[in-house]
Amino acid sequence: MSLEDKLRLFGLNRYEALAYAELARRGVLTSKEISDLAGIPYPRVYDVLTSLERKGWIVREPGKPMRYKAVEPEAVLRSVERETKKKLEEAREEIIRQLKPIEGTKKVGVWIIRGKDRILEKVLEMLSTARSSLNLLVPFIPAELNAELSRIGEVIERKAAQGVRVRVVAGEELGRVEVAGAEVRVCGEKTGWVVIKDGEEVFYASPYAEEAGGVGIWSDEPELVRMASVMFRYLWEGSEKR
Repeated sequence: MSLEDKLRLFGLNRYEALAYAELARRGVLTSKEISDLAGIPYPRVYDVLTSLERKGWIVREPGKPMRYKAVEPEAVLRSVERETKKKLEEAREEIIRQLKPIEGTKKVGVWIIRGKDRILEKVLEMLSTARSSLNLLVPFIPAELNAELSRIGEVIERKAAQGVRVRVVAGEELGRVEVAGAEVRVCGEKTGWVVIKDGEEVFYASPYAEEAGGVGIWSDEPELVRMASVMFRYLWEGSEKR
């Protein structure tokens, strides 16, 4: 990725990026010098510099001819980063508020989720939004997801501290991992993951299915949730207490 492309990630267009780069490198320049050095058509250069000044990337020095100077790169980039983060957070809250389901709407169905990363995202979403209970069947963790164990454990510990009952049927190796607040039993069954949230949603996942890159099935269909709950209870009652 070129320097121009990287600057454009921070909200500049092509000509703005070229003009700012020349100013940052060379110090103080006139509009004519910027036009010549950056390859910006002279009729366009004034609009480009006015836009950069309005965005806080450059400052003007009064006089004739008028000269321009770049704001120090680290300072302006950090400012843009903070402002962008603030806008994204505000937009996120507004999007969530506006896109809540219409009252009385019930989304029922079965959804297929593919890919280890998306499977992990769905698991974390279910863990973090649980209100009363989490029943987890986790016979093993694929090697490439070992780095995420602490992240999963932190979410479970937080939910347990909030009063959510967390029960885990774990594989023999995983059963040795300490998770504060969770009830853990050890089972030798070699199945995929099962996450049951609040007795209302279930997620079956096979993150080891290499040919599919991992595949999962999520549902809030009551009968599927009931079947998963029965299976979990059977495994829970038949597993060893840690």
